[in-house]
Amino acid sequence: MKSNLILRTDTEQSDTDTDTRTFFIISIGEMELAFPVESVSAVLEYQRPTLVPHAPRHISGLVIYGGQRALALVEMGDLLTLEPSPKEDNGRQRIVVITDQSLEVGIVVDHAIGIKVFSAEDLGPVKALQGERIRQFMEGEIQSDSGLIGVINLPVFLEEARVPS
Repeated sequence: MKSNLILRTDTEQSDTDTDTRTFFIISIGEMELAFPVESVSAVLEYQRPTLVPHAPRHISGLVIYGGQRALALVEMGDLLTLEPSPKEDNGRQRIVVITDQSLEVGIVVDHAIGIKVFSAEDLGPVKALQGERIRQFMEGEIQSDSGLIGVINLPVFLEEARVPS
């Protein structure tokens, strides 16, 4: 069976230079978003999930990860109420596996851009990102060469993505 693992990151990695922050950049539609790199444990090729009856709209289903574990897939665009991107198969759609303490979820993204290091000074308050729904998930924003990047507040995002028991 062909592995669908594209990238595994070192979850123990951290910035040794306190003047920099390292993020994993993804895109959904036209928006670029950043997760702390230490929260990204893997990037997988997109695979069609098994649907879960009565799951919230932002949970697209489950996939098998690591050969034996079920991984819930979160449609980040639905959760953040972002403008949907066309669902054409461009070969760039990925599943980014986010791990924080005991919680692990797969985030469906249009493009896994990669790891970027920014100066701590580059991270500013949320000013340009519009919409109350998306702003509640942001820790801040970074103006980069490619444009504005929203930095996800991981605990807030994961709590909202959690499926009520």
